[in-house]
Parts: sequence; C-alpha cells; structure tokens
Amino acid sequence: MESKGYRNIYRLDCQGKKYLWTNNIELRTNQETSNTTGAEWKMMSDTSTITNAVYEAICPQLLGSKPAQSALSASANPQFELEFWSSIKTSDDLADFQAYLDKYPQGQFQDLALRRIDRLKEAVPVKPTAISVHDKPQTRTFEGTITSYDCGDNCYLTITDLQGQEQTGLCGASICELWGEDESSFSRYQGKKVRISVDKGEQINGEGEVMGEMDAYVKIEAL
Repeated sequence: MESKGYRNIYRLDCQGKKYLWTNNIELRTNQETSNTTGAEWKMMSDTSTITNAVYEAICPQLLGSKPAQSALSASANPQFELEFWSSIKTSDDLADFQAYLDKYPQGQFQDLALRRIDRLKEAVPVKPTAISVHDKPQTRTFEGTITSYDCGDNCYLTITDLQGQEQTGLCGASICELWGEDESSFSRYQGKKVRISVDKGEQINGEGEVMGEMDAYVKIEAL
C-alpha cells in the first residue's frame, strides 16, 4: 500500500486472517526500512480499511474463493476451526479469543475460549522495574545535510550523512511541528548541515495503530 511517497509492505496470514506490517520503501530513493522491531501479527477487523483492502486484493486468489465464501467454508469445516484455534490458543491477546467466538459461537473450543478471556480480564499488569538512568540506552548522533522532508501517516526526514549515505527517520524534533504546519518553511533548512540526535519512535498507520519502531530524529542542531 502506498501513502505520500512511501510504500508499506505487509505479510498476510490469509487462513488466520492476520497481518504484519514489515517494511517501508521510500519511493523517491527506493530506500527500504525494516518495520519488524516491535511489530506483531494482528487480527484483521471489519473497521480496518487498509488491511481489509490488502486482504481482499490478495487472499481470494490464494484461497481460491472470495473472503465471504472462505469464511462460510471455514465455519462448516472442523479442520478450519482446529487450525484457527491452534493459531491462537497460546495468545495473550483477548481479541484473538473473542474473534474465535464471533466466528464459531457454538465451536468445540467455546468453553476454553471463554475461560481464557476471563483469565486475561483478571490478569494484573506487572509493574515495570525501575531503570537506573545509567541503564537507559543513550541516543546516538550523526552529522549530515538535510535532504528532504515528507509527511503521510507519519512525518519523515532524510539526511545525507558525511559518508554520502541517505538516512531516513521519523521527524520527532520540535522544529518538525513547524514544518508540519507549514511545509513551505522547510525550504529554508533544506541543504543545511546539521547534527542529528537519534532515538526510537513508533510508526502509526492511518487508523492510529502502532505498527512498529524505527529511528526517530529527536533533536536537530544547525552547524
């Protein structure tokens, strides 16, 4: 799927109706960025416009039928139900078991799914252990020249480093807010030499879902 100069690459589990957003490719430079860090397989939903579009474009050919027909066949075939259950039985995501009950309201694993949902609802989140300041990962820095800036679901800044390599990251510095409000103001900074502080940031798709992590430029200093 393409969005404002970027192509999002998905992996699909057509049988389990799950998806994983794996990579971004910047169309202008053809630079590919891995998006698997922090990403996870997610169940498709009727309200997920992007992932449903991908599913409907690809999976019918792989499954040999339309999604609606596939669902009907799965509901009538115990083997499909068993495969569905096997794919989620160790999951810690309550939505997986609710999806099973929605698909198989009288399924052979109905009681197990209900008990699993009850246990997940009762689970108390473990309070994270405090991390010493000395244990926190330090941000890295590099120097280069501002090359381009583009906003879609996320805003990305591309820097040409001192070795001549283009590096793209989420634009998370305060000045990025100004560029987001008035993209024409970016032209005054294009071609300027800067020092970039790099941390990690979350990529979010058009539906507000966190899809993974990538480098984020959290501080931009003019040189």
